[in-house]
Amino acid sequence: MLSQGVNENIAIEVIKKAERKLPTDKLMTRDEIISLLVPIFSGMGTSSAHTKHSPKNQRIVAFVGPTGVGKTTTLAKLAAYYALQEKNRVALITLDNYRIGAVDQFKIYAKIIGAPMEIATNVRELKNALKRFKEKDLILIDTAGISRKNDCQFNETAAFLAKIRDVETHLLLSATTKDIELDDILKRFSPIKLKGLIFTKLDESTTYGNILNQLCRTKIPVTYFTNGQQIPEDIEKASLDQLLNLITEQKDNAKLVDNSPVFKRCDNPSLKYYVANKNSDVFHYPDCKWGNKIKKENMIAFESIDEAMNKGFKPCGLCNPCDIEHNNSFSSASEKKRIATYGY
Repeated sequence: MLSQGVNENIAIEVIKKAERKLPTDKLMTRDEIISLLVPIFSGMGTSSAHTKHSPKNQRIVAFVGPTGVGKTTTLAKLAAYYALQEKNRVALITLDNYRIGAVDQFKIYAKIIGAPMEIATNVRELKNALKRFKEKDLILIDTAGISRKNDCQFNETAAFLAKIRDVETHLLLSATTKDIELDDILKRFSPIKLKGLIFTKLDESTTYGNILNQLCRTKIPVTYFTNGQQIPEDIEKASLDQLLNLITEQKDNAKLVDNSPVFKRCDNPSLKYYVANKNSDVFHYPDCKWGNKIKKENMIAFESIDEAMNKGFKPCGLCNPCDIEHNNSFSSASEKKRIATYGY
């Protein structure tokens, strides 16, 4: 979790909660671990939400966020999905009159989707546009990207949204944004009541702990993930299962976290078993690099170091499960020296 950018305090809390539910009689697959973690994170306030549209009730959905996060493209993806797949009567409104070419881009998307659109540069024009679209099932509103230091632009957007009754506002955030910067953005948009978070550019990131951190901190549901520029293909309904799949996925370039005091191996009483390849004579911690390479059909497990040693297995030199600074199971000085130097 640390290598994926999950906050250390969150990781510790999750591990403590997971230890109470982990089975002691078997090794778990990644899918089983994710199934265990989903309710733990749900209990910590993280959630995903997808509001299904009812033809009887018109929905008005607005998209806000910092510059360059992909609001207009995301709106086009959802508009295309609801218009072409769900057969909803969709209309588009843009409040973005700042960015060069924004209106032209919006017009192109509207034409491709076959949805009517309006441009609103003030509250009066916005109200008139909403009246013209009163027979539509779904109205999607695009807003200008807001710099964190541009108070005037933020206040203008907030004033627009405050005039819309029952608007659902979604904040778009990039998965490539650093965790500390996401904190700042969310504080900036906190005066606006947010219905959900949409994370974009998942295809441009290799770590996803920052997403999980924000879900735990804000308790705001995540609604969609986007992972490319194609319309409408590169968008999907978000779920905790999917996010945890990304975070637990093994990557060749993932950095090791062995130097973290949270995971100092021989200080961690939760590791109650050791593994070995039945075709070898070395045993490992279950999270050791070489332990991870053992095929399931060749894996054997031991409940203690003594059991492994008594069956003729030697400790791995990489993960060093018999670190003599923390283990007093061996009294012989020569035995301690052999264990400490094995494999180096």
